[in-house]
Amino acid sequence: MAFRHIPGNSQYEYDQSPPDPGVGHPMRALWQKSENGIRTEHGQSNYVRCRRIGSGDVDHGEISKSYWDLRSSVSSYGILAFEPSFILDFKASVFNKNGVSSTFGTSITHAATTNATMTDGYGPNRVTNGDFASDSGWDKGTGWTISGGVATHSGGTDGNFNNTGYTVSAPSNKTVTITYTISGHTAGSVRVGLAGGNAQLLTFRAANGTYTESVTNTGGNLYVRFQTQSFLGSIDNVSVRESPALKWRPHNLIPRSEDLLSLIHI
Repeated sequence: MAFRHIPGNSQYEYDQSPPDPGVGHPMRALWQKSENGIRTEHGQSNYVRCRRIGSGDVDHGEISKSYWDLRSSVSSYGILAFEPSFILDFKASVFNKNGVSSTFGTSITHAATTNATMTDGYGPNRVTNGDFASDSGWDKGTGWTISGGVATHSGGTDGNFNNTGYTVSAPSNKTVTITYTISGHTAGSVRVGLAGGNAQLLTFRAANGTYTESVTNTGGNLYVRFQTQSFLGSIDNVSVRESPALKWRPHNLIPRSEDLLSLIHI
């Protein structure tokens, strides 16, 4: 036994070397799947043998490691282990979208001259053959095929899947929004990001659905990449668009304030 503190949890600790509960024990199957006291399945991790601190060698069963990792990683903006996906902090002059933080100074310009407020829209889809209508435009790593309007990873060795038709335009530090759909998922996970320089890969996804994520190209990357982790399933409807830049045009906040000049006397 080698009990260690559970990060973020002040009441419980876990056993890094839990003993074999023995043949026939209901918890033995879970113990056999663990390593260093932690069992990970389907993207979720659990401490397999825990006890309340100060209680002695008393087994309280499993505790979710994924939950406590998330709770301990929540920023000062989080509430009850929930991290907001969009944050505006006017005191610190920063905003945060899906974990990507930027300052107002890099996102707000004052180039416009008319009295209006505007937000530029998303740019055009930069991905080539994002609907997989043909077997082209993509560099297929091990296990990847394009057929029937989807790109499918059928197992074996993990392999990268790169869109060679997408190029991040200069200057760097552009923020792009990536959208894609997972279907036919049966195992493992896949994540998307930018590559070709200092790769910036985002969250692994392990369920069917449509996902939208943003990333700022700070690594000199050249194209979009999907990376597998024992993934069995398909992806479709891939788009990469430059995210909107907020532009604030000057306002006269006092209507007809120019008339006040006639009232000023020295």
